Amino acid sequence: MSSAHHVLDDSLDAQRPTKRARVDVTPAPPEGTDSSAVDTRKTLVHEEEDDEEEESGRGQTEVSRASDLYLDTINRAALDFDFEKLCSVSLSNINIYGCLVCGKYFQGRGRKSYAYAHAIHDDHHVFINLETTKESAGQLRRFKLQRLPPYIILHFKRFTKNVFVEEKNPTIVNFPLRGLDLRDFVDAPSSHLSTLYDLIANVTHESAAGTTRDKASTVWKAHLRAGAGGGESEQWFQIQDLIVEEIRKEMIFLGETVLQIWERRADTSSGTLNPKMEIDKV
Repeated sequence: MSSAHHVLDDSLDAQRPTKRARVDVTPAPPEGTDSSAVDTRKTLVHEEEDDEEEESGRGQTEVSRASDLYLDTINRAALDFDFEKLCSVSLSNINIYGCLVCGKYFQGRGRKSYAYAHAIHDDHHVFINLETTKESAGQLRRFKLQRLPPYIILHFKRFTKNVFVEEKNPTIVNFPLRGLDLRDFVDAPSSHLSTLYDLIANVTHESAAGTTRDKASTVWKAHLRAGAGGGESEQWFQIQDLIVEEIRKEMIFLGETVLQIWERRADTSSGTLNPKMEIDKV
């Protein structure tokens, strides 16, 4: 009985052809049918099978390309190049490489180096050389401010924009109306020239939320100081288009300042100095 089953299985296996074989052994078309239609059907079947094989091969190629150089193993969260460039094993600073998988530093070029041992033992294969060969070579310049100008214009960057939206920083800036000392910004302050500045003009920008680009909803105002007086008798005027009105100096700080003009105070002596700006090569 078992021998009969084996014979039956062998006969079924012999009669079950593959997909391509089934197409090849298609019986001849009956008389009166168009043989070209049968040939076209065979060709379409072969082309579909070839397309499936090409797509599967293409998918395997793309996966292999991403993993060929182990670039998919790089862990950006573990990278920090602010550490001192020393080997984590020998503490040497010669031929140091950083592992882009774990973020550790190792020394080595060759099979007996710590970098090679780390790559073999931990299966990390992406490293970066941390040595830098750039030198200054006198290409750096340092500018020294030796004399303050008679006027200084300060611009506050309040607007930032991209392709989609323009944003405004509404932070209120506190500043003095008189006596702004810039001595710390001068390389060698001269005793003959004053380093104190007084505000003479202040420009503000007002707009409702979300209407930065709408010119009808924006208001520009200028605050100007009248004369060179000071103290309680000092006068300030606010200008908006053709409207000019006096304003209390305590109200100047409440606006969203965009531009300021500062004037240097008169020199303390009649001596005149005109030093030139020097450039030091480092």
